Amino acid sequence: HLHHQQLPIAYPLLAKCCILSSDASIDQCLAVLSWIQHKRIVFQTSAMFITKLLSKCGARIDAIDYVVQLMESGVVDVPNAHNNRIVIQTALINAYACCGHMERAKHIFASIAQSELNVVCIGATMNALLAVFERCRCA
Repeated sequence: HLHHQQLPIAYPLLAKCCILSSDASIDQCLAVLSWIQHKRIVFQTSAMFITKLLSKCGARIDAIDYVVQLMESGVVDVPNAHNNRIVIQTALINAYACCGHMERAKHIFASIAQSELNVVCIGATMNALLAVFERCRCA
């Protein structure tokens, strides 16, 4: 049993373990994040954990939207440094494109300041557009 004072450390640690574990499903990760939200704990993490979490979402738009909602509400806190922001935005472009939600991917791309755009982000957007084009062409 954990003492009550250790809970703020235990939940974020559990979340990081779930995100990194190949055995943990996206539903298990989201359950831990839900506990963190319920306990009003701020989960401070890095862009790497967010990108891994988004990749676990697969084509689950509900999961991607929940992760975004947690970031926007401050439950999941990623330091707002330039590199972290662009890495997360690029991962979101890929995630939404994988779900076929190109409008959301384009919205994220359009929200990025010109000075922050980099080759990886532009490439991800181009790949997303090509994937949508291929899906439409094959249908």
